[in-house]
Amino acid sequence: MAKKAYHHVTRDLRCQIAALKSIEFTQHKIALETGLSQSTISREIARNSSGCKYSTKIADKKAIERRSLAVKVPKKPKGNLALKIRECIEKDWSPKQISGRLKLEEAPIVVSHALDIGKATQS
Repeated sequence: MAKKAYHHVTRDLRCQIAALKSIEFTQHKIALETGLSQSTISREIARNSSGCKYSTKIADKKAIERRSLAVKVPKKPKGNLALKIRECIEKDWSPKQISGRLKLEEAPIVVSHALDIGKATQS
């Protein structure tokens, strides 16, 4: 099976990894069989094993816990970028206008016009 681009390891893939690992496949062979990279297999086993044992149930539980703890906070603009945004706000530009202007001037910086700029520049 050809290797694919990065994606989350699903429960089905975890079942397959556990089954192959139980019949003593090497990480390289597991990678070939699942279509994942060897480093993905290595990382999955290291992160989601309990002691020396890899089981689908434990792996799923650990992965779900880790995902639930991940913080999804938008990044706040800092320095000159924050000043430029503030200047545009003072000129009564819309968030969409500000985002479009910054995209043109500050490439490759892209600022979402959904960002709460008032809160982002207060800190």
